[in-house]
Amino acid sequence: MNQREDMIQALIVCRNGHEHRVCVPALSPGVPHPLRCPHAQHGGGGGAVSCLPAELAYLVDRELRENRSESIRRGFVLVRV
Repeated sequence: MNQREDMIQALIVCRNGHEHRVCVPALSPGVPHPLRCPHAQHGGGGGAVSCLPAELAYLVDRELRENRSESIRRGFVLVRV
């Protein structure tokens, strides 16, 4: 059986003000449709980004749990690092 991994659209804002739109693997099931990355095979952001923490998926998951309605309204999960 093929199991599909949902990817979440996220906007990462670094301390220096740079913004990065990336797709992050979902840790929890049931990603709201407006927050899913448009391409099932999307592998994430464009190249190496130095401000992205190793625990990014956990930060996105926590932000989605705490601010689900606002994230859905925006169309992405906002994480400041």
